[in-house]
Amino acid sequence: MTHTGICLEAQRDRTNLQDKDWGKTTRSFTPNGDGVDRIVKADGQDTMNQSLNAIKCGGHSGMASWLGSCLRRGFRGSFPLCRAVMIGSKAQFQDMVRAIEANDIQPVLDKTVFFFQDVKKAYKDQWDGAHVGKMAIKFN
Repeated sequence: MTHTGICLEAQRDRTNLQDKDWGKTTRSFTPNGDGVDRIVKADGQDTMNQSLNAIKCGGHSGMASWLGSCLRRGFRGSFPLCRAVMIGSKAQFQDMVRAIEANDIQPVLDKTVFFFQDVKKAYKDQWDGAHVGKMAIKFN
């Protein structure tokens, strides 16, 4: 992860927690408005939404204590690890399909087709890195 180098301690006089949009304000202090690399929630207040507004895509948020209404939302004891996945728009998907078709891109398949009874061998080959591309397992 590339760190922006911004220190929120240095920004504390510029970030006013009375500001209802302090997350967006904090984000604006970062280069290109990308957001902060890391957030550690330790204030015990219900400010998770503002923290999420401040963090950049792919940033890391940690909770050092139970926070505000998180308990009421059912997070108690679960310690979830949440990771967002960017999937793109329908137009981007259509562009990708056109590029695949225009360039006749084919999936790379390993030369070995494993039968289901040999699935352990398939897993071993995958673990050992003995395969090339996708592996196929035949079920009948």
